[in-house]
Order: sequence, then C-alpha cells, then structure tokens
Amino acid sequence: NEKRVLLLISDGEDNASKAELEVLVRELQEAGSSQTSIYAIGLLTEEEKRSAKRAERAIKYLTRATGGPAYFPATVDEVTALMTQIAADIRNQYTIAYSPATVAGAGFREIAIDLVGTDKRNTVRHRPGYFGE
Repeated sequence: NEKRVLLLISDGEDNASKAELEVLVRELQEAGSSQTSIYAIGLLTEEEKRSAKRAERAIKYLTRATGGPAYFPATVDEVTALMTQIAADIRNQYTIAYSPATVAGAGFREIAIDLVGTDKRNTVRHRPGYFGE
C-alpha cells in the first residue's frame, strides 16, 4: 500500500463544489482512501471574520478526517517555511497498522493513539477512526 499526501492550499471558500464536505470526508474515510492524508494551508487573512471562521472549520474538518494537519499562516510570506516543514514531516512519519481482535459489523470505529514515555517534542497525528465492513 502506497501512502499518498495531498496538499491543499485554499482560501477555504466553497466556490463551485460538486460534492458536500461531509460526503467528501466520508469517501476519504472509507476503504481505499485510508492511505491518503490531506495537508492544508488556509490563506484566510483576506476573508471576513465570519466567513474565515467557517472556512477554517471546514479545512480542519477535512484534514482531521484524513490524519493531516491544517496550517493558517498570518501572511503569505510564511507559506515557504510551512512548505519546508510539511516536506520534512512527510519524510519523517511512521505508519502503524493493526487488526482488531474482534469484528464488530459495519460502521465507523473510533481509534485513539497515545504516546507513553516519549520526548515531549514527539506528536501523534492520526485519523479519528475507520469504517468497518
């Protein structure tokens, strides 16, 4: 299985979607998309506050569902540094897999991963769960 990372750079405004955000997230969480993470850079500084908050929530919802991070730089000048950080992050990540001891029918199954006894600089970013068959 090949790990894919998609980079989304957006103002967060929905201009011409062909699918609802919830449908897209569901498709990303279902089987076949489990190896895709979305990283996002939201350029929201030019937006109205209400619109920017809505856009920020949508971007975070999308990235969280795929285990990726969302960044919201204060200025466009910060994007280059973020791209360097994202490239380093992609090169330095690990994949953990497991098989559940029991099979509990179809539906969404939440997961949690905790680091124990590690350096405080280490972090875990993961999908909130997966859909079982």
